[in-house]
Amino acid sequence: ITQDYGLASLALGKKATVLHHKGFEYDNDNIANLLESRYISAKIRKSGKRTKGPKPFTIEDAETFRRLLNHTLAK
Repeated sequence: ITQDYGLASLALGKKATVLHHKGFEYDNDNIANLLESRYISAKIRKSGKRTKGPKPFTIEDAETFRRLLNHTLAK
């Protein structure tokens, strides 16, 4: 369980199941887009501009994660 896209990418390379705390599973289809988004945001910040941070963690996020974790553990 991580919110670090780089770590998630490394774990996926080792065939691990990787979950985000907001309730989605990283996979080879979504990790490339997430890493690209992270890279673009870093370039923007490096140029002196500001980017938005993550949205606040909600009760719905916690419930979504709980369901995903239970489903993953049941596999």
